[in-house]
Amino acid sequence: MTQQLQQKLSDSPAMRWTALIIVSVTMMFGYFFTDVMSPLEPLLTAAKGSEGGLGLGWTSSEYGWFSGAYGLMNVYLLLLFFGGIILLIAFVYFLIVAINAANRIDDHSEAIVIAQSTLLNSMPRQPKQTEKVVVLHQGTKVEIIDSV
Repeated sequence: MTQQLQQKLSDSPAMRWTALIIVSVTMMFGYFFTDVMSPLEPLLTAAKGSEGGLGLGWTSSEYGWFSGAYGLMNVYLLLLFFGGIILLIAFVYFLIVAINAANRIDDHSEAIVIAQSTLLNSMPRQPKQTEKVVVLHQGTKVEIIDSV
């Protein structure tokens, strides 16, 4: 039952996207609190009523806990580590997809008949009337097995 559940979760694109979004949002908020809130330190640590009545009177210790809280999640919950693994897996996946797409572009084993119609012969030489196998019409997709 557990194996079947794990297989369903890993096969579900919705679950993969959900995991990616959770990790990404967590990292985004961590950077948000660090980069956006850091310039507000003087305002947060100012005495209450100062700074035009906006000071919150936090101590340096309280501000330290506030600015370092995101680091606790990254260190103790290993979110940065798992986020990096997810990004590595995504990179490898997209690299494989790109290589496969490039190989398909360079693959010349299929063709589309563009003439109005052509006769398919049983061998590559001037055929006799009895050797004509079938008529191919415009738009027919054929697989090229060998060329002369």
